[in-house]
Amino acid sequence: MIRLNDISYKYPSGTQALNGITTEIRPGIHLLMGENGAGKTTLLHVLATLLPPTTGVITDEAGQRMERNAPSVLSRLSFLGDDLQWPARSIDELVKSHARFYPTFNPDLLASNLEVMGIKSYEYFDSLSLGKRKRASIAYALALGTPLLLLDETANGLDIPSKKALQKALLQSADEGRTIIVSTHTVWDLERLFDSVMMISQGNLLLNHSVGQITDRLAFISSSEPEPDALYIEEEAMGIRQIVRNDGSRYTDIDYPALFTAMLNPTTAMLILNQLNTAER
Repeated sequence: MIRLNDISYKYPSGTQALNGITTEIRPGIHLLMGENGAGKTTLLHVLATLLPPTTGVITDEAGQRMERNAPSVLSRLSFLGDDLQWPARSIDELVKSHARFYPTFNPDLLASNLEVMGIKSYEYFDSLSLGKRKRASIAYALALGTPLLLLDETANGLDIPSKKALQKALLQSADEGRTIIVSTHTVWDLERLFDSVMMISQGNLLLNHSVGQITDRLAFISSSEPEPDALYIEEEAMGIRQIVRNDGSRYTDIDYPALFTAMLNPTTAMLILNQLNTAER
């Protein structure tokens, strides 16, 4: 479990990117949502110890402070950004020069991930298309096996078959004790994989709930008429999207776009959070 206690970050320019975030992140695959400039990438960089928080402390599952440049911390986390450049020419070279710093590296998982992604370990990165380079990077990052893995806009630049391969690789790389945080705008590519949903806006954490908590307390429906007690209503050309209370008989999948939009409105966000935070029935 990762614990964040009053995490803030202010850039040298004076821009406040994160505002006093306190929360816990349990093992599983977690979606991190937020509008452009919300602070998602900054939060991932802080979790990866690439940026030191201006205030607050982050601790890992052992209660150890996650501090920058501490080898015991760095060997237990990995970060894959949208524009990451590996310090090697191929996956084979990465295994020789980089993977040895990660005691959790799993060569068998790497081989399986590469097969799923359609990549050969000896292929030079500069000979691959952008999409294939990204698939190779994902296969390797997942195989490092670190307890904490941070993925920033991983599905960008991937075609439909590659996104399906990403889903398979994520599933076979996840284990009971591993925490994987995926920041993405294209939620529908991976929506059935997520165990929880986090949302950040203007540097504030608005939401951190499991998928089970959300679907147990909320239902996401489309209809021709608004329900009188709907928590959120969004009119579309084909009907009305709504978020309503789940009375125990209306279990639905999460409508992530509707949830995202609803949480950006302070009034509907309060209604939704009140419903999510009610005691178990």
